[in-house]
Parts: sequence; structure tokens; C-alpha cells
Amino acid sequence: MEALLGLFGDEVESLKDWLPLLVSIWEGRSFSDLTRVTQWIRRRATISGNTVLDVLLDKIGHDLRNGSAESRKRAARLLAEEGYSDRRISDIVGISRDTIRKSRADAISTSSGRV
Repeated sequence: MEALLGLFGDEVESLKDWLPLLVSIWEGRSFSDLTRVTQWIRRRATISGNTVLDVLLDKIGHDLRNGSAESRKRAARLLAEEGYSDRRISDIVGISRDTIRKSRADAISTSSGRV
């Protein structure tokens, strides 16, 4: 995780919630691979004018779709908290929109039940 903190530089604050997920997705990759990927993400964000998070999500979307269900659910939860639409979340993580809506409704009913 410390390696990713250094590689993302100034953008690390906006990605802090994503770091545990990135660690699990990129587990087993060499430092050289991580350096190459993060430099590509930062460069692409600068050139395209998109945020680092948007470029990161496009880059890791394939890894998320092939990852564990828990990783996809965690990513969907983070994306929903960031304000992404259900359709965009579905495109990125590979979970159906109905499932995303259901988990959001379950989360709301659980949180309202705790009050």
C-alpha cells in the first residue's frame, strides 16, 4: 500500500478509499508493473482532462469484472458514494443495475433501522 501512496503522488488523497481495493486487485504485480500502470493513469488523466479516478476506473474495470464478488461489491459501494449513476457502476464493475439498486435499498433500510 505504501508503494501506491508514493506512486499516485498528489492524487492519493482523492484515491484513499480505493487503495485497499487496488491492493487486492493488483496483488502479485511487481513494483515495475505498478509504476508503469500508475504513470499511464496519471498521464492519461492529464492529457484527456479527466480525473485520475475516472481513468483509474476505466483501467481497472476489466480486473474488477473478473475479480471476486466482494471486490465488485466494495467497488460498487465506493462508486455509489462518489455519486456515479447505477448504469455507470454496472458498466465498470459488471454487476447488474437491479442488484445495485437492491443493495442500495438494503443499505438504506439497514442504516435507518440503526437510528
